[in-house]
Amino acid sequence: MDKLCDALQFKRITDQWVGVIHLDKKFVHARVALDNVWNNKNQSDGSFGNDYLRKYIAKFMPNIVKKPNHYQNSNAEFSYIFPGPMAVQFNRKYMDKINDREYWITEKSDGVRSMMLNIYERGFPRWMNNGRALSLRDNCILESLVKAGGTPQVKLSDGKDYVLNFEKGVMRHQEQDYKISRHSGWTFSYFFDRNFEFYLSYQEFTFVTPQTVERWANFKPGSDTTVVMQDVVLVDGEIVFNIIENRYNYSIYDVVVCTCESPTEVDGRVQNQTQILSFVNKSMTARIEAMRNIVCSPHHFFHLKIARTSPPRLQIVPKRFYAKNKLEEVLSYIKQDPQKKHSYIYKGYNHNDGLVFTPDSGQEYPFAPGKNEHLLKWKWPDRLSCDFKAVYRYTQGSQDYYDLYFANREFDGLYRRAPLLMPDQKTATLSREAPNGIILECFLKANTGEWTVELIRHDKSNGNGFIVISSTLENMIENITTDDLNEVCMNLAKSDSEEHMIQLQDLFERTIVSNNATMHLRLSLNKRKNEINVQYSIQGTQQQWPEWPLYTVLSSCVWDKELDVENFALDAFEMRNERYLYVECIFVPHIGKYKIISLKGDEQRCCADQVLSSLETMVTTWFKIKDTHQRPSIDQGDAPPAKKPKTNV
Repeated sequence: MDKLCDALQFKRITDQWVGVIHLDKKFVHARVALDNVWNNKNQSDGSFGNDYLRKYIAKFMPNIVKKPNHYQNSNAEFSYIFPGPMAVQFNRKYMDKINDREYWITEKSDGVRSMMLNIYERGFPRWMNNGRALSLRDNCILESLVKAGGTPQVKLSDGKDYVLNFEKGVMRHQEQDYKISRHSGWTFSYFFDRNFEFYLSYQEFTFVTPQTVERWANFKPGSDTTVVMQDVVLVDGEIVFNIIENRYNYSIYDVVVCTCESPTEVDGRVQNQTQILSFVNKSMTARIEAMRNIVCSPHHFFHLKIARTSPPRLQIVPKRFYAKNKLEEVLSYIKQDPQKKHSYIYKGYNHNDGLVFTPDSGQEYPFAPGKNEHLLKWKWPDRLSCDFKAVYRYTQGSQDYYDLYFANREFDGLYRRAPLLMPDQKTATLSREAPNGIILECFLKANTGEWTVELIRHDKSNGNGFIVISSTLENMIENITTDDLNEVCMNLAKSDSEEHMIQLQDLFERTIVSNNATMHLRLSLNKRKNEINVQYSIQGTQQQWPEWPLYTVLSSCVWDKELDVENFALDAFEMRNERYLYVECIFVPHIGKYKIISLKGDEQRCCADQVLSSLETMVTTWFKIKDTHQRPSIDQGDAPPAKKPKTNV
């Protein structure tokens, strides 16, 4: 987000700003507070301000999660995690969901995710010049001078010097008088990214109620033209660069809270009162309608018909949602970028990263923080990437070696040390000179097993977690194409021969086993849910014993018919009082699940780095097999026969 601040006129908030505007409401001091925000003064004291706005948002989200504080810019004992839901990678195991449920499809823009909170302060001064509102800075300047009286001289945002005369209601520049008048009410807009750090927008994003739009659209002489502003608007979206118009758009794809008017009886009379509406648990159909008719349309109507002013430079646009049976239409709008390899453009407007599949059900997809197993993101196979925290270690020959870390709660887990292929010298220099590491978006070259860097992720302070990286590697093995998506969305027959895929899978398994690249995981019984968990281990820096997080559940795995894994495990846990079992697994590309091939797993090889290393080997192995064997017939001598695992049941 910091990278966009200059272009979008955003600045990090300060405690002073939040206190003056939203708590004390002593607007005469707003000029000093705004100057300190804009001049990067007191930036270290933003902890209270950020916590205040986080708690403000939490009032409208009953399902927001309160965690022990892990934000650097906060002294609070606890804080709230980023409230937006996180999509999971589109795996083959989720295809039945798309078939069975109502889903929406959107193009996945290559932008910066950012939520926007708008708070309307009714008492904040709104100075007007010939019917047009002055800028936020000019409002603060005039308010700081009005009580002093006299005829002060000031320089305003247009760079001109004016002499103010509040008694006459004019400001003069070079013998030209301009009428000014004081009104009230201002919408303050705050943008925040995954770090949950708030940025004040210098420009005002105004949202009138939909009832205001109706009054003005049906205007007749003598009719009511009252303008009512929305008290609160909270939306989710992304800041996307518009290639055609050479500027940024804020593309809204979800609505959390907005404001409408509702008739209320007051002292025997019916009056319109503002009412805050929550869409947290509403269906996606209702949220899309609110996004268009309560948020975006009233915003544009205000500028076009009421204020008759240009909208902010960051233009608000609604995300286009398509029914799942319109997949081919969506794909027809996405073209390869002729200027850049492995790059895609949607409708010529913005760079595209893939597709997002959003369930319509508000029960399956409420607006809640954390990972949602029903919200699925699909990336172009050649755009699958992982965000690592990379720490430079040394240079050997012409290659720079880095330690690659994945995010894991309070500490980063070390995956591996590897050379990274940099896109340019600037990225290489910045990466080497970052003493505490840097977040890099990396692609795995399936044919060589090398990691290549795409760009520095300035918008992120942490790399991807273990599950995100493992899911991405699984996606690389699965290689889900647009043909696969079309089959599931349109319920078409599978194009690949099932027999051919089984032959390839058999060769894949034998190759992985012969190369000793199987994955080792632990089984444990979850008594509360009465299910068997599949776990990996991770060793913390200050821990004597490793943690064993959940990887998946046994019911989502498959196994050899000769291995009655589920019954054997239940018998071991319940009858023999064993606490854990260790198994060997191989990922099955054409069904997107893990196949347990042995009950003789190694506890030491269950650690996160070896699990990821096994997946990385499976990526390169499957690529070579698919690349080599295009025909259904496979020479059984291509890989050495695997020894049949012995199982003591």
